[in-house]
Amino acid sequence: MNTYSNSELISFRVERTTAGFAQSPDIVRDHRNLTYQQLEAPTTHDNVIVLSELPSEENIQADPVWRLRGMLERLNEMERLGRNWDSYASDPPSVAAVTRARALIWDIVGQGFGSAGARSIPFSIVPVSGAGLQVEWRAGGDSIEVEIGSDGSLGFLHSRGHGPNREFEEADDVSEHELVRRTLAAIS
Repeated sequence: MNTYSNSELISFRVERTTAGFAQSPDIVRDHRNLTYQQLEAPTTHDNVIVLSELPSEENIQADPVWRLRGMLERLNEMERLGRNWDSYASDPPSVAAVTRARALIWDIVGQGFGSAGARSIPFSIVPVSGAGLQVEWRAGGDSIEVEIGSDGSLGFLHSRGHGPNREFEEADDVSEHELVRRTLAAIS
């Protein structure tokens, strides 16, 4: 069993049945039978990532690596949708939309996992009419829904708070850099 602090881990690798975080490809040399579980470390230390045997079935939903793996598998499924996937003759998500979504997810997980943990993993990914995608992140009373157009263009709807005091902000044609910044601020 190998243990690394979050600050040591900067890259993430997912394969068909396994996943792992690593500082470089050399750290996780043979991770075919490994995954990680996040453990609460003493308050004087960072969270710790432990590479160990696969988690039990009941822990998979709570394990961020497996949640992320599920989201990435869902994104892969979106690539295989056929025309008329919604019974309204919509085209499936475009290659540009799927590619942009994958890059955005990795940017947010890569930059946000150390501070936001599992909140950096999308809450949902769904196809939208017009060959686009919507990716949503949630944290407390905040949610940010990212709309990715068929051409890879980005827009968002950010909602803050609950009830009558709930606030909304919306924008189209946002740069990826700005969207990553806003999403990280919302989930941190």
